[in-house]
Amino acid sequence: MKNFITFILWAVTTLIILMLYKFGALKGAVALIVFAYLIVINVVGIMAMWIDKSRAKRSRRRIEEATLFRITAIGGGIGTTAGMRLFRHKTKHRSFVIFLPLMMFSQLGIILATILKLI
Repeated sequence: MKNFITFILWAVTTLIILMLYKFGALKGAVALIVFAYLIVINVVGIMAMWIDKSRAKRSRRRIEEATLFRITAIGGGIGTTAGMRLFRHKTKHRSFVIFLPLMMFSQLGIILATILKLI
């Protein structure tokens, strides 16, 4: 169920960004807001990985894996994937190694297609 919720979050976020672009709303101030959102959510993603790694070292209460996936799903793919690699955290978990980069590349593809106006 948690993976399904993560997928739905990813799909909804992706559709919202695509619809904003398609209907011409992803220009000017709205584009800046979306850009700022993507920066903030990716900073949150990298910080979440760092915090979880720090807590794991000290045997403290951890951030749930579902939360890390949700951050990735709502646009934080670059940050969480970078955090995973940078802090060598969750690199032995197959689901993280496969799905985080997969979501990241799909988000990068949408961003690149939007910038190049391919959609």
